[in-house]
Amino acid sequence: MTFPARLPIPDAVVKIATKLEAAGYETWCVGGAVRDNLLGLENHDFDLTTAAPPAEIQRLFQRTRRTKSPRFARTSVLTAGMPWSSSGCP
Repeated sequence: MTFPARLPIPDAVVKIATKLEAAGYETWCVGGAVRDNLLGLENHDFDLTTAAPPAEIQRLFQRTRRTKSPRFARTSVLTAGMPWSSSGCP
């Protein structure tokens, strides 16, 4: 398999990751979207994982939604009506 030099990640997702990184939190694009892009499949569900705690994500972004499970906390950043999820430790 040949890996592309760059994956087609939506600008909104890149902006979220850039803002988290600028605030000092390591951030990665993960999950099915990365897999699908490597396989050449279309995908609109991009997830980020970050070292930023949920409270910090809520502070950095104006519109967020928080959900929690026993395994992880998920904070979705809402941009132009689209939720982009970012997961971290509870």
